[in-house]
Amino acid sequence: MTDQLPRYTPSREMTAYPSYPPSSYPSRGYEGGPPSKTMSTWALVLGIVPMPLGNLVAIGLAISVLSRSTDGRDHGKGQAIVALVVAPLWLLLFVVLLAQGVSGQADRNLSGVVTARGDVSAGALVAGDCLPEMIDLQKLQRTIEVVPCSDMHWGEVYANFDLAGGPFPGNAQVQRLADGGCNKRIEPIAAEAQNPSKLEGFVLYPVKQTWALDRGVTCIVSTGAPSTGSLRNTEG
Repeated sequence: MTDQLPRYTPSREMTAYPSYPPSSYPSRGYEGGPPSKTMSTWALVLGIVPMPLGNLVAIGLAISVLSRSTDGRDHGKGQAIVALVVAPLWLLLFVVLLAQGVSGQADRNLSGVVTARGDVSAGALVAGDCLPEMIDLQKLQRTIEVVPCSDMHWGEVYANFDLAGGPFPGNAQVQRLADGGCNKRIEPIAAEAQNPSKLEGFVLYPVKQTWALDRGVTCIVSTGAPSTGSLRNTEG
């Protein structure tokens, strides 16, 4: 006779336990791939480039990146923070330079006569403007300091004219045309001057870099020594 073990029969009254409840915390997985850092990259690039409009855009992008980073994922938070630090510094520098530039501008009255010392664009010089110091003609002049002619000054603008259009003819040809035009225009001044032999002429003329936008020539006369009043009647 073979002994048989009793067969196990599960109880019909076994307690059923619910499945493990879902987590109440948000998923930190990367469903659909990792988050894009394109926005933070643009924020960083536009933030470090000294360009006011780009710097403003960089600040907006950086703020957006930081707001997205609250989900715990890496959207480029580090790059956004750098952009938020650098971009405002560039904007502050632009504001300071702009304020300095505005405060350094020369004042003119309604007739266009300089009434207060300051700077003007080289292309904005007009006949009658007086220059307090000799300028370096070997350098490209973007701004020129002017003063009222009643103040002590070195030179005076006596004529302006434009060279003919067309392709840039070369520095030598531009200089020849500019000198010729200024020499013709200085004759009336030399005739009025008490000591015409002491008059010196100087010419500001366009170069290749500025030819497309400005072909103006500025003629300047000086007695070679500081003086007050119009150089046309200065004995020097």
